[in-house]
Amino acid sequence: MTDLQIQLGGADLVLCPERAAYRAPRHELLLADVHIGKAAAFRRAGRPMPPGTTRRELERIDALVSRLGARRLTLLGDLFHDEVEPESPTARTFQAWLRAQRGLEVNLVRGNHDRHAVELIEHLNLPAVEEPVTSEGLIYRHHPGGAGPYVAGHVHPGARLMDRTDCARLPVFWARAEGLVLPAFGQFTGLQVVAPSATDRLYAVTPSAVLQVPLGLCR
Repeated sequence: MTDLQIQLGGADLVLCPERAAYRAPRHELLLADVHIGKAAAFRRAGRPMPPGTTRRELERIDALVSRLGARRLTLLGDLFHDEVEPESPTARTFQAWLRAQRGLEVNLVRGNHDRHAVELIEHLNLPAVEEPVTSEGLIYRHHPGGAGPYVAGHVHPGARLMDRTDCARLPVFWARAEGLVLPAFGQFTGLQVVAPSATDRLYAVTPSAVLQVPLGLCR
């Protein structure tokens, strides 16, 4: 994996192809918009979705924590997508994962979707706080906006990249004057093509690298 290091408000951040950011001095992993339970919600609505999606998302987190040696995991909102009953298979899978995190401190900054899972969050005894949270020079939020420099989620930012012959849609890290918006971590979240200003920077996520995108390629 080829990570990309940037600075935000004087703090060093490592942008990872796994769609997360890492603060190496704090051994802290930041990710947003996992949307656990989304596949189950789609199945309830009659849309075919593969089983085992929660387990696979948690395995992705485990692999990233292991690769970076993270000791803290800060989730920037929308950990859960919809109402999840505490005794459901989704909840039991997440609870077993959370209990297994002996060397990892896990915290949640609540997002708008997490309001559907208040009972489960309390049942899990998962530390969860409202935005914003200040942490050594950076402000953690779910919704972008307000005072910076912030790290946020919510938008699921993406870019449509075009040259003369090819077109691709990729998730991006969206760096703005006020802060950084992370791509959605969850695999079933979709993306929203953003319209960057001339002073913004976009860092595209490929399967193995994070690369700065010339804004002239964005359509």
